[in-house]
Amino acid sequence: MPALRAIRSRRLPFLAALILGGSIAACREGSTPPPGPETDRSASQAATGAGPSDAAAPAAPAAALDPSTLAGALVALTASPAGVSNRANRFGLVDGRRETLWVTTDGANISDWTLSPKRDQVAYRAIQRAPGEPAIADEQLVVQDLTPEARPRIVASADTALARLVGFAWSPDGSSLAYGRQTGGLPGQEPALAARPAVWALHAVAVGGDAGPTVDERVLWQSQAVSPGRPLSLLAWDPESGRAALLEQAADSGMLAGVQLIDTRSGDRLAELETRAGTQTWAEARTAPSGRLLLLAEAGESEAHLHRIDLAAGRQSDLALDEGSQARRLLWDAAGKRAAWTQAPLPTGADGAPIALGIGWADVEAAGATQRLPITGQDAAPLAFSPDGRYLLVGETDDSFSPGWTRLVVHALDGSARGTLGWTLPEDSWAVYWTD
Repeated sequence: MPALRAIRSRRLPFLAALILGGSIAACREGSTPPPGPETDRSASQAATGAGPSDAAAPAAPAAALDPSTLAGALVALTASPAGVSNRANRFGLVDGRRETLWVTTDGANISDWTLSPKRDQVAYRAIQRAPGEPAIADEQLVVQDLTPEARPRIVASADTALARLVGFAWSPDGSSLAYGRQTGGLPGQEPALAARPAVWALHAVAVGGDAGPTVDERVLWQSQAVSPGRPLSLLAWDPESGRAALLEQAADSGMLAGVQLIDTRSGDRLAELETRAGTQTWAEARTAPSGRLLLLAEAGESEAHLHRIDLAAGRQSDLALDEGSQARRLLWDAAGKRAAWTQAPLPTGADGAPIALGIGWADVEAAGATQRLPITGQDAAPLAFSPDGRYLLVGETDDSFSPGWTRLVVHALDGSARGTLGWTLPEDSWAVYWTD
């Protein structure tokens, strides 16, 4: 089990000079600092006490599921054939009828598409480069409603020559976003700017309204202890406990190097989770919509781990993986209780090996045992949970090199039924949500 290493408490003062058009969030002074994270042995035992062969399985083969009994629609982001824009489409779940909601700005590099907890908005990161000047770019954090002709709202921006936006997370009620911002010590800057101490700040910004950028912004936490070899990015934010998780990335390889747990109210760094795989070949992290739970998957040439981190309680444990497999393509349900992932062999892409072995899922909130769903074909990925968390949509393909899915399969998570939709998504659809 990976160790959460407690860090000696130290005060990290806010710098008023960095606050532009906002206010500092109130800090609770004089209180006893919260304890450092502990290893949750009981949760870990609940998650890993049973071997892969002991995982719960349906008592009988799944019955055929009638897609016409399903409710809701799918929303997908699809890249244009030329790759110059992305189109948000809504599809009828039963018949696949398409409705275009809106198209992103031409030439903008879109990434980190993230659904709001209320499932009515998305936030994404956009980089718009100046024509003929690839080194000059405007980086933006954009929020957009999932309604026809909805206009994008830029809630934060940065000139990449001066600062970078590094990670963001929704608040549980969807009223605000937290995001990381780093100034100084950035690659590609002019020498005078690059030589300045790197300052990493955690901001929170309100996202309501249609009038454009908001001015209701706060600096929650900041640090000048940013290592050039391990740049930081925001992973998770739990406003109720005031805790956040920051990803440390190895600058030389681009791989995940560790996770810091911080308390934004006291200014303390509480702990650091070091990665465990010896020769890391893959790492991925996903935060639950509640902001409280975080899944971190990592894999090496001969081992893999799936870590469960509870920010509010300051505890971590592991979820069981089949021997010789790893977890990829992590996905949370709307309630932040269940998660699913692709079970892939170690290492992925081994000679003659399939890309996917199956789909794993678990009640992560309760540290439940890992369950498994069968697949057919070469590749598969969990695409979306139904809004009520009872069903899981899985994309399958018979050709691992295909840019799209051959079929869309819906699994009832109680194991009672499974069915295939009569249509599939357009190629190059890279973000899918099941909405009401």
